[in-house]
Amino acid sequence: MRKNVAGQTISANMVAVADGSAVTTGTTTVYVTKDGGTQESVGTATHKGNGEWSITPAQADTNGNHLAFTWINASAVPLTVNVYTTSLDPHDTVRAGQTALPNAAAGANGGVPVIGTGTNQFKSDSAANMTVAGYGTGAAPLQPTVAGRTLDVSAGGEAGIDLANVGSPTATLNLSGTTIKTATDVEADTADIQARLPAALVGGRMDASVGAMGADTLTAAALATDAVNEIKSGLSTLDAAGVRAALGMSAASLDAQLSTIAGYIDTEINTIISGTNAVLADTSALLARLTATRASLMDNLAQLDAAITSRAAAADYTSGRAAKLDNLDAAISTRQATVTFPANFAALAITVAGKVTAGTVDDKTGFALSAAGNEAAADALLARNVAGGSNTGRTVKQAFYRLRNRNAISGGNLSVYEPDDNTVSWNAAVATAPGDPVTSVDPS
Repeated sequence: MRKNVAGQTISANMVAVADGSAVTTGTTTVYVTKDGGTQESVGTATHKGNGEWSITPAQADTNGNHLAFTWINASAVPLTVNVYTTSLDPHDTVRAGQTALPNAAAGANGGVPVIGTGTNQFKSDSAANMTVAGYGTGAAPLQPTVAGRTLDVSAGGEAGIDLANVGSPTATLNLSGTTIKTATDVEADTADIQARLPAALVGGRMDASVGAMGADTLTAAALATDAVNEIKSGLSTLDAAGVRAALGMSAASLDAQLSTIAGYIDTEINTIISGTNAVLADTSALLARLTATRASLMDNLAQLDAAITSRAAAADYTSGRAAKLDNLDAAISTRQATVTFPANFAALAITVAGKVTAGTVDDKTGFALSAAGNEAAADALLARNVAGGSNTGRTVKQAFYRLRNRNAISGGNLSVYEPDDNTVSWNAAVATAPGDPVTSVDPS
């Protein structure tokens, strides 16, 4: 069997435990153990005839060097077939599935070369030297003219020179008329650099104009004296009078100017103080008229939620009317009667979205589960423990499996299967009396 290849078939013959006859009925399940690992289910075998049961494993079931296929039928003797896989493909007549070899016939274009006298074949002379056949008339392979010497060939297949093994390395090589260049064309680059340099040095230095200078480059020692004088000549030459004129000062005395400015400041400050005193006087007058009662009424103005369409003029707000406002404490003559709510009304909770949460609903007439709710309730019941109190352990649906699904007894063990009749749901130890004919229950 080929390793990790799908579509391969394996068969085994099953004999009955009772009399050794061929087993032709029942369910035969095949398991595989790969390289001594965990046994896994392959599937159900098909009876081909005369007790031969056949199965085609999946590709993953063949992915091992050693495969142990075990065949189980309730009426048959368990059987294990050992298989050692191979990577060779016996159906590949060119290279037997070995991808390291060329996929072409030997001696053909792209195939493994052979020794012979035909085209694309190696020849062997009397000295056991290998030559290549198939050259045209007058043609020969590239080779040294002196026997025993070798010819360098580059990685790209071009003939080259081994500079470490040059004949007569001390001889003078005449390269006159030969231009030697590199990948960056040294000659052109050298000419370009020479065109950018000064033609001659001045005092042993290059005379060039400086277009830009790095920070902290120019020092005091590098700056000539005449350069300092040039900088000074470009600065302002204003005398004291010129400076005062530039600043807008009409008098020669700075103290006089400051005195004038101080006068302006005093005038503005006095104007501000006068206005502030007027505001304080008005505030005191308002505080004198704002009694405690009026203040209380103003505090409650937030309760006034009405649009004001007209208001009294300031002249209409007399002291007499103000006194009446202070005494405004009218009793409300009419109001909404007391509302009596139902006894269970307090248990209702109404949210902003309009939902009502009831505390206790006594009348449940008309309530019913939806179809999905009924199915969910039934599924939950099947998943409950038969003793109640949990959803684990021996469940209700497992109890029904024993009545409706496949049951198999083998070697004192009862296997109860799930509805697919292939997956074991639970096991139980079975004690049987000699001659008990019931060994399997497999419903359709």
